[in-house]
This record gives sequence, structure tokens and C-alpha cells, in this order.
Amino acid sequence: MAFLYTNEGNYVAVGAIRKARPMPNDVVRVYTDETSYVDASADEWHKALTVHASTVIPAQPGYFRLERMNMEDADAEPHQEPVVGWLVSTTGTIVPVTAQGWDLNFPDVLMPDGRVGRLDSWSDTLDEWKDGPGSW
Repeated sequence: MAFLYTNEGNYVAVGAIRKARPMPNDVVRVYTDETSYVDASADEWHKALTVHASTVIPAQPGYFRLERMNMEDADAEPHQEPVVGWLVSTTGTIVPVTAQGWDLNFPDVLMPDGRVGRLDSWSDTLDEWKDGPGSW
């Protein structure tokens, strides 16, 4: 189930939304009935619709979402969060799902064979990823 994060800091189930209309300043007003509404950013609305129209499939063991925890130390080991599933959108985009959820900003993923996949490139090893462009 997909949820929309509102400007008030609450979540609304996408399935409970009856209609939505664009407002000025990149805001979308969503109605849960004829008179009740909340506002959300256009970016949050787009994310919620992407997730709502997507499918999640299980991941095989051995995949990890990578995240740098120490930006000052290039040799520091990145945090490796196990990938438990894959979010597959209707456009074919695939995003890793962890216990913490998913990141639609296309995080880097360590593969079981040791390669690291990025949105636009590959690294042959984790060390190459740590030294490569875009890893910061």
C-alpha cells in the first residue's frame, strides 16, 4: 500500500484519495471525500503515485544498498543495508527495498559477485566504488 506524505507531516493512504488537483507553488490538494482535503508537495504526490503503481518482488540474498556514513574518511567502510525486495515501476525502473523502505533517488547496490551498480555505471569492486566518481 502506498502513502502520501502531506505538508502537515501526516500520511494518507493513496487508496483513500478520491481526487487531487494542482495548486500554485508545486502543491497538490488531495481530497479524501467531498470536503476534507490536505496539501502535499508535487514531488511527494509523484512519489506516492509511482509507488502505488509499482510492484514489489522479493530479492535473492547477497544484495546490499550502500550508504556512506563517514564523508571525511574515504577509506571508511560504507553502511551495507540488506536488500529484501525490488520495487518495479510501470516504466521498468527498479529500486532496492530494504527494511527501512525504499529510496527513489536510485541508491548504489553491492551485488553478490562484488560489483557495485549505480544508476548510470558499474564498479568492478567495492574499493573501486569507494574511489570512483559519484561515490561521495
